[in-house]
Order: sequence, then structure tokens, then C-alpha cells
Amino acid sequence: MSKVQLNKTIPDVEIHITGDKKVRLSDYLGKILVLYFYPKANTPGCTQEGLDFRDAIARFRRQSTVILGASRDSLKAQENFKAKQGFPFDLASDPEETLCKAFDVIKEDLTFLSTKFKRPRVSWHDPNFGIRFDDYMDAIEAVVPPNTIDFLAESSLSVLSEPHLKRLQHNGFKVMAPGIESWFDMGNKSKTGARQGEAKLQSVAEHVNMMLRYLPYVQTNFVMGLDNDEGEAPFELTKRFIDLVPAAFPAYSLLSAFGCAAPLNLEYQRRDRVLPVPYHFLNNNHAMNVKPLNYSWPEFYDHVIDLSAHSFSWRAIANRFRATTAPIPRWMNLVRAISSEGFGRLKYYRELRRRLEQDRPLRAYFERETTEIPDFFIQRLKHDLGDLWPWLPPGAIQHDPNAYLHTETARLAALPQSTAA
Repeated sequence: MSKVQLNKTIPDVEIHITGDKKVRLSDYLGKILVLYFYPKANTPGCTQEGLDFRDAIARFRRQSTVILGASRDSLKAQENFKAKQGFPFDLASDPEETLCKAFDVIKEDLTFLSTKFKRPRVSWHDPNFGIRFDDYMDAIEAVVPPNTIDFLAESSLSVLSEPHLKRLQHNGFKVMAPGIESWFDMGNKSKTGARQGEAKLQSVAEHVNMMLRYLPYVQTNFVMGLDNDEGEAPFELTKRFIDLVPAAFPAYSLLSAFGCAAPLNLEYQRRDRVLPVPYHFLNNNHAMNVKPLNYSWPEFYDHVIDLSAHSFSWRAIANRFRATTAPIPRWMNLVRAISSEGFGRLKYYRELRRRLEQDRPLRAYFERETTEIPDFFIQRLKHDLGDLWPWLPPGAIQHDPNAYLHTETARLAALPQSTAA
């Protein structure tokens, strides 16, 4: 790793710390400040690091030393982490990486990985990778020798111009997973402007085929069940995309809403469209917990099954195999298609579709007529958890699907009337 530079001037950045306080680094002038960075709250290594500081806090205080931990986690995550572990010091939330950038944390991390591990794989996740593309690429080019790290990334198509793709290829990027989401949304994420339907299909297909000239593996991410989808057109267009871009692996996610990060989740809850599906199934494919706006449940799953059958037919698998030239991506596509991700999900969807007609309690649950978890889900939970199932406490698989709405309603009610208005 690079050597620490003594007496180096650092920017006086403002940071958001636990207790909902905003401070500047200059607020610590005249004190000894130990600022430590960790990748993610509540992970084993980061927890142990915090516990070590916690257990030594008396010695630090005798030296009039302040401890401050920092990561890219949200303030809420930091508050929970601090309370759960009983940390007697504050944690800083740095989702925009202002503090991390001031201390070259990304460069330090990359240097550590490239020198301590033999050809590691590093994943970059949207949205920060796309928003700060040049910053991240500059950091990689500054400290990572060529062909020492294999990079994977999620990003929107709007970032993946041909000059950017050349830069990605030069710096060891092997996998890219752009979000396409829907053929009928308008916006900059897919770099198609106001184009929708057929026009968007042609534009995106051309773009992804261009990406495959620079990257050995591309996964295209779609979301099924969005409110702007209606009828068979979204699914038929996706089937055509599969044929036009045979080398790209299609990844389908069923629309799900949980947590407080997306304002759209709040709107779904206001309209009473969110099902209390156990979190175990909210993995993008085993359950959709938002009632479709423009489809009945049987209609929706009929379309999902038809699209999945097309995407993972032996014809599509063979086309994907032939169109993919690199050996590892070629075999990876094959294995993903014939295992639980392709054939397995298709089998699961067909079983669920059958039960929507024949299993009255399950259908009532999907139609929001009852909140009692169907036996179909309970039996799958028992199977997946095995010997751990009896250890679940009462109520462990239930939750309030409208918790975000209730929290937001209570927050607004607590505000002064003029502020809330």
C-alpha cells in the first residue's frame, strides 16, 4: 500500500454522522482524531474492527483521542450498526464518497487488492459507478497494473459510450450488466431519449451488440411487471431482443418493493398494492410483491413463462453458445441457462401459475384478500431452511408491507403544520 504522508493538507469536508449531526473535519482541530474506513456496516470484518476500537476506547480517551468510523452506508444503516454493536463513538455516512475521495480510499483499496491477491475480481455497482465513471477509472488507472484485476460492473447504457467501452476494455473489465428495465419507459438511463417500443428495441440492440465487441460478457437486466407495461408487447419485444442480441445473457427480475430507498415504493403502498411476501422470496425472481397494474396474476405469469421458455429454449441456448466467443463466458451462459436460473425458474413459474388456478388460499393471498401466508411459501421455506426452520421465532416470516407508509405518515404528522404543508 502507499505510504502515509505526514503533514498533508486534507479538504475540510462536511460529513453526516450518527445522531443526525453534521460536522466538518475542522471541528476536530485541537484534538487527536482517529478516522478509520470500513467497506460495509454489519459485515464480519468491519464489525470486528469496530469492536476492537470499542474495547480499547478507555485508552483512547485517556489520550484525549476521538474515534470516528466511516463507510459508504446510509445514515440509518450506521445508526443501526452503532446501536447493535454498542459503539461508544460516532459513525459517518459517506454515500457520495466525499470523505473517501479526500483520503483516496478507493486507490488504497485497489492497491491492497492488486498486491495481496492473485488476479482478484472486483464488482462495481450502479449508481455510483455510472455517476462517477471518470473518478473511478482515474483511480484504477493510477494504481492498478494492467491485467492484475478482473472488473465487473453494473451501469446504465447511457454511460457505456464507445470511448468509455474502450477505456473499460483497456483496464480489465470483463463483465458489464446494463439495466434496460422496460421498452416503454422514457429517460436517460438507456440512452434512448423519447424512443419507446420498436424504436427503443432497435437502438438498444445495436448498442449492446457494440458493447460485446469490447467486453467478453454482457448481462442485460430487465424488470417484469412495471406500470408502463401493458399487453403482450413488452414480452414480445424482449423475445425479439434475445434474437437480435444472441450473445447477451438475459436476466429477468420481477418487480418488488421493500425498504425506504425508493419513493415509488411509497406510492405502491399508498395504493395498497404491496403484498406481505416473506423476505426470503424477495430475491427478484421467486415472488413479485407488487400487484400488477395492467395484468391479472394469471395473465402476468403466462407472459413471464412464455418469455422464459423462449429465452432458455435449446434454440436460444445454442444461438447464445455460438455467438459467444470467449470460452468461460460461453460455458457460463450454458450452465446458467440449464440450471436453476433458466430451467429451474421456468419450472417454478409453471408450478406457481398452476396454483394460481387451483390453490384458492394462494390466489386469495395474491389478490390481497388475506394476509395469511400460503402453504406453498411455507413449505418452500421449510425446505430451504432445513434444520433451521424450528428455530425461527414466532412472527419471523411476517412483516408489515406498508411499514414505509406508516413511518412516513408518522414523520409528517410530527412536523409543524406549516412545514408538513
